[in-house]
Parts: sequence; C-alpha cells; structure tokens
Amino acid sequence: MRKAKSTYLYSAFVLGLLSIAIQTIFLRELFAVYGFSEILLAVLLFFWLLWGAIGSITHHRGNFLSSIVAFGVLGVVIPLVVRISALKLRPVFGMTTPFWDVFIAGFLCSAPTFFAGKTFSALAKMDSPAKLYAAEGIGSLVGGIVAAVSLSAVPPEILLSVLALIAISPLILNVPRRFITFVMLLAAAYLSDVFLIPPVNSILWRGFTTQEIESPYGRIFIMQKSGENYIFENGRLVASSGDSLSCEQIVHPVMWAHFSPQKVLIIGGAMKGAVRDAAKHGVSQIVVPFPDEKLLEVAFATMPVMRNLHIGSDVDAEFVPAEVRSVLAEERNFDVIVSMPGFPETGADNRFWTEEFFKKVKFALSDSGIFAAALPVGANYLSEYQNEMAASIWMTAKRVFPDAEIYFLDGVVLIAAEKGGQIQLRERLLSKNLRRVNAATVPVDYLPILFQKERSKTLEHQLNDAYFVRINNDWEPGISMGNFSAGGSGKFKNPS
Repeated sequence: MRKAKSTYLYSAFVLGLLSIAIQTIFLRELFAVYGFSEILLAVLLFFWLLWGAIGSITHHRGNFLSSIVAFGVLGVVIPLVVRISALKLRPVFGMTTPFWDVFIAGFLCSAPTFFAGKTFSALAKMDSPAKLYAAEGIGSLVGGIVAAVSLSAVPPEILLSVLALIAISPLILNVPRRFITFVMLLAAAYLSDVFLIPPVNSILWRGFTTQEIESPYGRIFIMQKSGENYIFENGRLVASSGDSLSCEQIVHPVMWAHFSPQKVLIIGGAMKGAVRDAAKHGVSQIVVPFPDEKLLEVAFATMPVMRNLHIGSDVDAEFVPAEVRSVLAEERNFDVIVSMPGFPETGADNRFWTEEFFKKVKFALSDSGIFAAALPVGANYLSEYQNEMAASIWMTAKRVFPDAEIYFLDGVVLIAAEKGGQIQLRERLLSKNLRRVNAATVPVDYLPILFQKERSKTLEHQLNDAYFVRINNDWEPGISMGNFSAGGSGKFKNPS
C-alpha cells in the first residue's frame, strides 16, 4: 500500500514536471512562429486550462499510466504541431497575427493537455488531492528550472524526449511490453520533429533558407535569400541586411549637436548602423550594451553593417554583454547617449521609456552630455494610440529633463536634451559649423527641412491634445498593470 502511494505521488511529480516543461516550450514555439503578444499568452493559458478541465471531467475509469504516457509523447511533437498549424494560418513574420488565427492555434496546439487532465483525475481517486497537488507543484518547480537552464543549449525536441524518458520510465519498467511501446512512441515522436520540421519550415517560408538558434532570450530565426538576410527573435524582426541607414537621421544630428563627443553610449540600433554612424564623428569610445551574446554572434555573421564594421584604431567600440541599466550604473561621463530601443509594445520594451530609466541616463551623462531617444512611428502621422504613447513619454522625459525638445523626423519622434541646460538642437544644426561626415540620408542642406520649427510646434500641439496621458514609471507588481504603469506618481490629463 505504501509503495502504491509513493507511486501516485511520483506520478503527480512527473505530471507537474512535464506540464511546465511542455508549456514553456509550447509558449516558446508559439512566440517564435506567431510573434510575441500578451494576447497570445492569455490564449495559451486559457486553452491549456480548458483542455485540462475537459480531460478531468471526461475521465471515468482507466489506468493513469496510459494518459501520462500519451501526454509525454504528444508533448514531444508540440514544435511540429505548432508549425503545421501555421501552414494553414500562414502568419507573417514581423506582422501582428490576427486574433482569431492565434485563437485557433492555441486551441489546436493545447490539445495534449487533455491527457494531463485525465492523469490528474485518475490520480485524485487514488490518494489525497492535497498531497498530489503538493507533489505536482514540486514537479512544476523542477520542470521550470530544467527548462529555463536547458533551452538555450538543448533543442526542445531533445529536451522533451529526454525528460519524458527519464520521468516516465520508473513508472512502467515493471511492465516490459508497455515500456518498449513507450520507448518506440517516444522515438517516433522525436524523429517526426527531426525529419518533418525542416520541410515544414521550407513550405512556411518558401524560397528562404532558414536556421534556428536557441538563446536564453528566445528563439533566434535566420532567413536568407539571394543575399538578403533577416534576423527574428521570438517572431519579431530585429534586423535585416537592407536596413543599414535608418539610424542616420537619429545619430548624426545628435552627434553634431555636441561640440566634441568622445564617449558615446548606443542603446539599440547597433544592427542598423548606429555604431558605424557614431564612429564617423571622431569619437574615442563607443559602448554598446548587448546582453544577448548569441544574437550578437548571429548579427556579426549575417549583417553586413556589423560584419564590415570598420572603425579606426583610435576608436574603442565595446559590445558589453550586460543589461542597459547595469551599464548606466557602472559607466560615467558619457558625452552622448542615443537610445533607439523600439516602440514600447510590451512591459519589457517599456523599461527604456520610464522616469526611472531617464534618471539613470541623466546620472550617467557628463556635465554637458546630450541624450536623445527615438520613438518609431508612422511617417508624418501619429495614430491616436501613438499620439497618447508619445505624449506620455514626452511628459515623462520632461520630468527628468525639463528643457527637453521634441522633433518629428521621417517616421521617428525624437526627444533630445542636454544635462546642463537647453540643448537648442535646431539652432545648433542650422549653424553651418558641422563636422563633415558621409551621411546618405541627412545631408546638411536637408536639415532645415527635417527640423522645421513649424513641424515641431505642430507635434507639440498634437501631443498637448492627447486624451489619455500619464507619467510612465517602472512596473511595480500589485500596484498597477499594463504597459504604462503609473505607480504612485501617476498624472492623468483629460482635456475638457
């Protein structure tokens, strides 16, 4: 009897371990194929619990071993199932996937959880539910740790196969025929992933050669065709070989504004030419925080603007494998800090646009240091959502840099400020005493058009008319939720 109870508790442990490992890999696969979104996370959780509930309700009799074996084997083919669902739904990399496509994908790909529900329902009839929940919770903890540690080094199909084999084998070793069947099914599931995922990928992205690399920060996906290279991470386009000039309108005006920039911090934009552009201004040191070392290796291997990064011997370009805030805390006296992290669509992206972040930036600047932040938007147009977002960021920046200025460039809202006082960016750029650099998209005679006073005034009026504006602070759990977190210092503006 005691042996039977220990078997049930171990089975609950295995169920928790496999559930979290499969769910982690399932989420990673969905993000990689369909692109990250909070809606995708909610859809996955909904269907994961729904299928489990259906499995629990529909279980009436039968051995729990069959259900846990089915769950382990089907979990191995999750990467393949996600791609097969994409064959029908056809997500487009770099584009937001329609909600109903995500909904259908979540419904189909969460189906293996049906057997997890059946397993727990069967176990609950054998022992105390409280003990089983405790054992399952411990298994979930172990599964989460194993998945987090292993995913960056081990392909998901190998990780799931090994976990299922190690975890389930003790339960069925005393039944040789069932054990052999389990091993054969597991091998078949693994081989299906190995041999079918590449051709499915070739159908999904016809005409491209593809490569997948696991990183602690997510799935890196490389697409190549006729000399064109694209890098995606978690389904989001992070670099393309054809985009090597988009940082010029941001970097060059800011660098020109400083009379003698020597130490520069580049946040984002490195794979789009920002480091190359800053180096043209005779600087002595460029610091680039880049925590994802595997992504950096891929960028140097595939992006010409990185691979052909020619910097003079008097310039020290340092790619630091650390998060931006840790670099800001350690490094001091930057003459110029240029931030181009992208649009704050998620809480992770938003950390570059908060009052706390701007304060750290100001602390890291030299006395006459210049800071500029670029918010990508539509060319010459702000949607209502973008307008409220830009207005919130603008208000937040002015809390830290009261004399900050704002400009509407070609597809970018640029916020510029000087630590010691007013930057007067427009006046400096129109002074005609600018360093000569090779800039394809911002020749000197284009600056009066790009930095028109009327254009900036129109933008400021539009931001002042934004309906919903708040001070953007770091997210604090339990205090506020959403991409923009007011914390304890929120200020809202609702024009009458």
